[in-house]
Amino acid sequence: MTDANARPLVEVEGLTIAFRSRRGAAKAVTDISFALGRERLGVVGESGAGKSTIGRALLGLLPPSAEVSARKLAFEGGDLLSMPPAARRALRGRRMAMILQDPRHALNPVMTVGAQIAETLATHTDLDTRQAEARGIALLASVRIADPERVWRAYAHELSGGLAQRAMIAMMLAPGPELLVADEATSALDVMAREQVLDVLAEQQRLRGMGLLMIGHDLGLVARFCDRVLVMRAGRIVEEATGAALAAGDAKDPYTRHLLAVQPRLDSAGAPL
Repeated sequence: MTDANARPLVEVEGLTIAFRSRRGAAKAVTDISFALGRERLGVVGESGAGKSTIGRALLGLLPPSAEVSARKLAFEGGDLLSMPPAARRALRGRRMAMILQDPRHALNPVMTVGAQIAETLATHTDLDTRQAEARGIALLASVRIADPERVWRAYAHELSGGLAQRAMIAMMLAPGPELLVADEATSALDVMAREQVLDVLAEQQRLRGMGLLMIGHDLGLVARFCDRVLVMRAGRIVEEATGAALAAGDAKDPYTRHLLAVQPRLDSAGAPL
């Protein structure tokens, strides 16, 4: 965390999440604990490890079949588990936001990017139509979109993956959230677009002083980008380390060492998986 004396934005203690089904309850997350300040925290693991479930639990986006329990699940000291639904909705979008994996599917295909950003601003601010457009175009420019007026008028299918993702980042940043959850935000992008989006996220996190929870599969990429990293396996955290330590290959848990070992290297031929 940036300031050891500051209260964390997010405090999670003993979080357990199960999903009810005809065969009984299946646990997706078991006894997870962590804190997130105004920093970049990564959560890495294979598919089904429970990474996205944690992000959705924070924003209250789990389906009715989910059973959530925790000794503590708090945002800026407020208890998320006991919070009334209306108060939870007021937090979501305004103070907590989430970037989804594939922007061209997450964005509304029959609304322009500008209309969607304007709708977000109308929901969470008192700006009029002209002010919302000016703010929205400025937001698009702030995420390094070279022609923000064109993107404001465009539909999702008219944009490249990288442009669409940056437009979604601008939309999520519009109300000025304090917590941003990036759920596989770069996995659908090519290498060049991925680096551009990561640069934008890093810049916005630093300028705005947000907390950023980055969820991903690529341990090397997340370790290089984040201040701290949580490594998950089968719904549990198996290791917590600094991004710098993991980027240097310094891992203690065998599973984390395995994830690091299977990454391709340019300086050796490697071995069969």
